[in-house]
Amino acid sequence: MYGLQDWGLYSEILRRLLIAAACGIAIGWERDLHGRSAGLRTHMLVALGSAMFTQLSLITAICPLPFVGSENVHGDVCRIAAQIVSGIGFLGAGTIVKEGFTIKGLTTAACLWFSAAVGMACGVNQIMIALTMTAGELILVFIGKWYEKKMNRIFPFHLKLEADYSEDMHDVFKFIKGDHKYAHFTVATLNITANQDANLVTGDFYVEGRFHESNAEHAFKLIKDIKENYPKIKTISFKRNG
Repeated sequence: MYGLQDWGLYSEILRRLLIAAACGIAIGWERDLHGRSAGLRTHMLVALGSAMFTQLSLITAICPLPFVGSENVHGDVCRIAAQIVSGIGFLGAGTIVKEGFTIKGLTTAACLWFSAAVGMACGVNQIMIALTMTAGELILVFIGKWYEKKMNRIFPFHLKLEADYSEDMHDVFKFIKGDHKYAHFTVATLNITANQDANLVTGDFYVEGRFHESNAEHAFKLIKDIKENYPKIKTISFKRNG
């Protein structure tokens, strides 16, 4: 049994903390590699702090704390450590940013949460679990990133076209659904409004494209093709859905 002033206790705590810091550095290195705001230092400190809090929980439970009086008091082994799981959520929430229809930072928030778990594993001397899970996390994140680039994603968007009244929007509809070398498009909803007095016809197309990456690049190519093939179209507006 270690005592509070036992050098063996200090060296054991230091060993666990160093391993936790190394695991946090490995996880943060991957985030830094992809240019995320919470990188190497943040993940290292999260893992290190979680290991330290876990160690304090064990110390207060195992080593009697001397107070004024005749009795020594033992702490609760779970109380401090339990707060890490919920407390790390506040830090992770700070990395999640919504930009338009895109949400960024979810993976980084999950990595911070995972770093806390690795730090806790080091704190209770489950070193093999911490090292194995760190290596597994790096492998899975890299594989997941590679797979996301290979898979086809649905990119929904809204096209609003205004053209001369003589233009046939049904031809445009068939053109969008036709064969394109860069992507495949489907039209979910079509609404056409014709105003003969103003010599204007308006077409609302709710389109879904399947791309390797969920971005607007191929949608802009489609807009360019429409304008080249249908010169009577006056304006085309684009809006991302979902």
